[in-house]
Amino acid sequence: MPERPAPRTRAPIASASGRSSAPSAGTSGRSRSAVSLSVNGALTTLDAPAERTLLDALRDDLGLTGAKKGCDAGSCGACTVTVDGRAVYSCMTLVAQCEGSRVETVEGLATGDRLHPLQLAFLEHDAYQCGFCTPGQLMSLAALLAANPDPSTDDVKRAATGNLCRCGAYPNIVTAALDAARRMQTVPSASRRATAPSASRRVARPAAPRRSASPASRQVTGSSASRRATALSAARRVTAPPTSRRRARRP
Repeated sequence: MPERPAPRTRAPIASASGRSSAPSAGTSGRSRSAVSLSVNGALTTLDAPAERTLLDALRDDLGLTGAKKGCDAGSCGACTVTVDGRAVYSCMTLVAQCEGSRVETVEGLATGDRLHPLQLAFLEHDAYQCGFCTPGQLMSLAALLAANPDPSTDDVKRAATGNLCRCGAYPNIVTAALDAARRMQTVPSASRRATAPSASRRVARPAAPRRSASPASRQVTGSSASRRATALSAARRVTAPPTSRRRARRP
């Protein structure tokens, strides 16, 4: 499950809204710092106040709104992202703590138009429901599969414990995660899975044109047909009742 940073990691002074704030009252007096980090593979430098959370930096500064702001207290898990491969609540993580870190959000799971196996499994097993908690669920499970490619059902349940699904799609989420693990074991690369044809897929070839019979074969066929017709007429003559011949005889 996502890690819960200790409350002391946030600024100790709270504003009237309950959000932590800088020691000074004015914006100009706030302590700011330049934070360099990698977000979905892109190096980024943010000039952020000391109390700015990673969630606010992702959503407001970088426009990455996949991580959702639900409880804003580290309880629902909708804001889950990974930092250096570990699932964390971004609403409880200061962006200043991520200096030099590798941050991955749900926007970084897919490769272009190719969905991650987890995303495909969520679609096929109807594990997303309303979709609000889905980004956090995906990131928690992505961190699990990166650390444990062959998880058990209990492993999946434990990883998803910190993510609340108000739609109650937990059975489908567990099924989707196990299915995604099997897919990733069978095909290591998601891109390879999307582009490489399967061994059982065959390209249909057009049937060869039917050859017409040669003149010689047509003659043979015709002669055999005429022989059959002659034999049939002869058989009819033999089996026909000889009534006409009896009338031709004289007493």
